[in-house]
Amino acid sequence: MEQHPYWLSQALSAEQGGPAPALVSDKRAQPCIHGGDFTGLWTAILAKRARPEPDVLVLEADVCGGGGGGASVRNGGCALT
Repeated sequence: MEQHPYWLSQALSAEQGGPAPALVSDKRAQPCIHGGDFTGLWTAILAKRARPEPDVLVLEADVCGGGGGGASVRNGGCALT
């Protein structure tokens, strides 16, 4: 298992319950967002605000906000244009 940064490990340890179960059946949603990093999660929020009726599906292999070791983990809280 991948080691998470300190801030994320602290947040996960405070959570109630375990990880969400794997998606094992067909699911229809519009939009479907691939990646639960900061950009993917923010896109899901904006999509839901724009049109609350349809389901929004976010697919993430690890943990949302974890970034898989990518820029979401390393940005130090900064988001640039």
